[in-house]
Amino acid sequence: SGKTGYTIKLNDEQTMSNYCLKLEQEPKHRKQFGELNTEIAKNYLIDVCAASYENIFDKIIANHTQQQYP
Repeated sequence: SGKTGYTIKLNDEQTMSNYCLKLEQEPKHRKQFGELNTEIAKNYLIDVCAASYENIFDKIIANHTQQQYP
C-alpha cells in the first residue's frame, strides 16, 4: 500500500476486488487516501497549470531576448 492508493496489475480482478473490500472495511485508510489525493489534485487545477506554463514561457522569452540583444 502506498500513500495515495494501491497499484494493481492490469486485469487483476481478484486483487482489485480485495483492495475495494479493504477500503470499504477501513474508512480511516480510505479517508487518508482521499485527503492526500485531494491535495495532490490541487496542483493540476487549470489556473495552477496555466500559471506554471506562463512562467516557463516567460523564461523562454527572456532567455531568447537576452541571446538576441546581449
